[in-house]
Amino acid sequence: MSDAPKHPADPANEFASDNSAIDPRDFRNALGTFATGVTIVTAMAADGKPYGVTCNSFASVSLNPPLVLWSLGMFSQGLSIFQNASHFTVNVLGASQQALASQFAKSSDDKFAGVSWTPGLGSAPILADSVAPLRLILIIDRSRCCLHAVASVDFSPATASNPHDQEGLAQTCGRQAEAAFAG
Repeated sequence: MSDAPKHPADPANEFASDNSAIDPRDFRNALGTFATGVTIVTAMAADGKPYGVTCNSFASVSLNPPLVLWSLGMFSQGLSIFQNASHFTVNVLGASQQALASQFAKSSDDKFAGVSWTPGLGSAPILADSVAPLRLILIIDRSRCCLHAVASVDFSPATASNPHDQEGLAQTCGRQAEAAFAG
């Protein structure tokens, strides 16, 4: 009897939706218990139209050098926009911005309707009143299956509200809520 782990002949096939032993709903529910921050990632499309998407697959990677990571699924409508953009802005949202997060989470021809913004690096939109707009200036990794953008950050405290003045927006169990952490 061997204690060696049993792996499928083709590990990539194990995670294909039709072949996985993991129930997608159960997996989603389990991941949903982990609270994540809510951001809106924006870029300027090649045709000059601003584009943005609500994103909670965002994480800090390093303080020195300043690096962040965010990911976008391969079937996202905006994948090609972000793959071809020279710059992004990650707009960190505050607890009072649930409606804005919902607006950018839905499919729409103009997610920017009624939204105040200014162009940042590479014209990537910086949303008014975001807690901390992080301007991403260098993409290090792009994947064929999805976008995993590890990028260096150009952050100017002068363009952000004081992050300690308001609570962040978090998502857990499929709901958005104020991120209240002891600090």
